[in-house]
Parts: sequence; structure tokens; C-alpha cells
Amino acid sequence: MKEEMRESPAGGSQLKLFSQCQRKWAFKYLKGFKVKDVKEHLTYGSTIHEAQAEFYRHDFSTKHAKEKIKEMLGSKDAKTMNLKVKANKAFDEWELKLGSYDRENCKVLEVEKEAFLILPNGYKMTVRRDGVLEDCLVDEVFIRDTKTTGWSLEGTIQNYMHSDQPILYIASATQEEPDWLSKLSGWRTDCIYNKQSVWKVERSPVTTFTRDEIISTMQSYAAMTSDMAFKINSVLLDNDPIGIHFYADRARCFDFFSSCPYLPFCHEIDTIDLPPSNFIVDDWLAEGAVLDTFKTVEE
Repeated sequence: MKEEMRESPAGGSQLKLFSQCQRKWAFKYLKGFKVKDVKEHLTYGSTIHEAQAEFYRHDFSTKHAKEKIKEMLGSKDAKTMNLKVKANKAFDEWELKLGSYDRENCKVLEVEKEAFLILPNGYKMTVRRDGVLEDCLVDEVFIRDTKTTGWSLEGTIQNYMHSDQPILYIASATQEEPDWLSKLSGWRTDCIYNKQSVWKVERSPVTTFTRDEIISTMQSYAAMTSDMAFKINSVLLDNDPIGIHFYADRARCFDFFSSCPYLPFCHEIDTIDLPPSNFIVDDWLAEGAVLDTFKTVEE
């Protein structure tokens, strides 16, 4: 995997996975077990994400965005070619409605910045802000993100407006970029919806949060990372079995009616050394890229 495409070892993805299923987190980040095949919708979403980054990075350049789509989906494989057509169509729809507005009215302040967010317990979490724009028409700064979906435009926007992600984006900007604060209006998501060849693109209303909400979320993440640090040390230093500390909730083993790929060997975590054939061992994870980040947690 290209290094620039890797998740941050201190990023929110692995913390979110821990909150969903601690056992799955342990398989991936302690053992390094990863499913081989990347789901098609994730490849499509990543391509749109990277194309938009090139659009903003190169002065609102459609050419650079299209070249990125070709680079990521240039295979002659039929499935990949179909994704390429879909990604180009999605980008065209987005640029027509939203990208063109940004080109005419906005100044790019930041693209794909990996920023630190220091939690109350000292954990140095990373947040990759997709982009920050200054809307010169209304004299406001906003943090932007994009979500692709096939189930509900309004539902996707509502989900992310009420998730932790925008709070963490705003908290990191508050810590790192105080010059923005006088104009920082909040967070917006661009949502690209496609279902049965029906295309819709919408930008969410501005989402902002009170100081108390931001502090509460950061305290919650601090408590979680302290718990993770304790469990990691218990396993790696005290040689406790993984299964004792990393809880598996069977109620969470099914997502959108498909079983979790780890489920067949979930309760063998302390004895299994090599995963089944539909998994790989990611050396980057198995060698502790994520674990080192917990050394910053205060006792």
C-alpha cells in the first residue's frame, strides 16, 4: 500500500473500530490481520476523495482531478472500468453543483492536512482534515468533507452531522489554527448520492458545536484511549491473554446483514497465529505502528 494512502497510526479510524468491537480491533492492530479484498464502495469513495483533493490542491483543476481518477482506476479489469465510469460521473455532478461554486467564491486554506489533536490524557490523536475553505462571498471559513452513499442523501448528512467526526475536526482547528477562529463557521459535508443511476449532490448546512460539547467529546476519547493503553500493556507487558481484555459483543457481529469476517475464529484469538486464506498479515500493523502511539498516554 502506498504510504500516503495509509491511515494514520494515531487516527480516528482505529479508535472508531475499538468503540465498535474491541476484539476486531485486537485482531487488526495487535495481530495485523486484514481482509484481502477491499469493498467496491470503499474504492469508489476513496477515488472521489483523492480526486477532490487534487481539484483543490491545484487551483480548482478539473484536469488534475480526472488524472487522479485515471491513476487510481486505470485497470482494464471490467469491475474497475465500471468504477471509473461511476467515479467520473460522480465528480462531474459534484463539480457542476458545488465545485464550480467553490472555484468562483472560495479560497483554499488547507488540503489533506494531518493535524494533531491532543486529548486531556496526553494522547496525540491525528485528524486528517480533508479541506478548509474560506468563502469570500460570506466572509466565513469552513471545514469540508465528502461522503458518497447509495442509500439516503438526507440520512447520510444527518448521520455525519451528529457524529464525532466534525467535532474532532473543529477541535483540532481550534487547537492548531487560532487565526481561523474569528471566521470559522463550522463543518460541512458534501454528499454524493447514487442509486439506480439517479444522481444527487448536496452540501449540508453548517454544523458547529458548543465549547462544552467539544470538551465532553475530547474527554470521552481520552477515557477510551486510557482504557486501550491499559489493555495493550496488560497483553504485551504482563502477557495476559488477549481475550480477557478485548471484549467481543456478538450483537455487533452482523452489519447490514453480512457476518463479520472475523467471526469464524473470533474466540480463538489467543491461539490462532495465522489467519484464514481470505486474510493477509499486514506487517506494518503487526510490527506495532499503532501501538507506539499509546506511549503518550499519561498514567
